[in-house]
Amino acid sequence: MRSGFWGHMARRHRGFHILALAAIAGGLLRLIEPLTERAIHGAALQTSYVLTDILLILGFIGFGMATARLGKTGAAIGVIGLAMIRIGAATGMALYQPGAALALLGAAFLGADILQRRAKSKLAAVLFIAALVLGLAALLPQTAMPAALAAGIAFALGFILEGIVLL
Repeated sequence: MRSGFWGHMARRHRGFHILALAAIAGGLLRLIEPLTERAIHGAALQTSYVLTDILLILGFIGFGMATARLGKTGAAIGVIGLAMIRIGAATGMALYQPGAALALLGAAFLGADILQRRAKSKLAAVLFIAALVLGLAALLPQTAMPAALAAGIAFALGFILEGIVLL
């Protein structure tokens, strides 16, 4: 086992890769979620939701590690939002909408941070910000379903792209 500075950097690098892979996997699961909802039901579907949210939380943590203050704030907000969704599901409380709103807001903060730093993942940044805009459009009754679906797709693709960049 390595010790000292280089050992710390090797362990940190491995952990960072795991978080980037979690972001990609979480994004992929979120992307196929509408198909999953038709293919599986009951406990298997709930397990899929939990796994997706855990991977997205780990992805938010990885993104926060690679950003400046605005991105770290966004990552924290995103983690809180996803945790609210899970807490609501476990307790029966109606926390999905506020949790999803916070997750989208957190992702938009990450997107703004990426653009501000002129990082490589400008497309991920645009997708994160678009996910929030589309999520807001989903509040309008006439656009609710298509906008919510589009927001989920933009959010998922942003996670996949940012995870790939972080690898």
